[in-house]
Amino acid sequence: MAEKNFVGIKYILAQALILILIVSIPLHFYIESELENSDFKDSAELQLYAKKVANRIYKFSNSNEKEFYFPRSNIFTSAIYNKNDNVIFSLLKNKVDIPNANTFVIDSQRYLKVRLKENVFGASTLIVSKKITHAKMVQNVFAILMVIALLVLLASFFIIKQSLEPYKRFNQYLENFIKDAMHELKTP
Repeated sequence: MAEKNFVGIKYILAQALILILIVSIPLHFYIESELENSDFKDSAELQLYAKKVANRIYKFSNSNEKEFYFPRSNIFTSAIYNKNDNVIFSLLKNKVDIPNANTFVIDSQRYLKVRLKENVFGASTLIVSKKITHAKMVQNVFAILMVIALLVLLASFFIIKQSLEPYKRFNQYLENFIKDAMHELKTP
């Protein structure tokens, strides 16, 4: 009887594995779309922050204020460069060589380069950066995967249990028939 249960469990696990593989295809496309969405969101946030910093620079350039407080953030870092690409002021953690591209990624940091209008600092370029993190997406994918695996295992268990039921009844019927036949043969 234990061998019969082992065979049933083996079929349940094989079917569950096949279903998990089939279900993982949409999960792959979900991950791709989330990565694209994350890239788009990060770029939009960088542009918004760059606009905020540039506006602060322009506002200071048009005012009579003596001190300028460079905008700081826990999420974003930024720097301003002159027309020769020399650093005027930087909150960036690493030195960045300015490429020709407007957006670029270096060491899991997304950067946005913005050209500035004329200002009192002589800054011509603003670089804004943000750390790329996919922790929330990984958390969502893991939760989805766990729910799918649980549903697939439960469905597989019930489907295989129902499909094995006729075979169990047939085996029991056959066993009873053989017992009855042997009993009849042994008794005079």
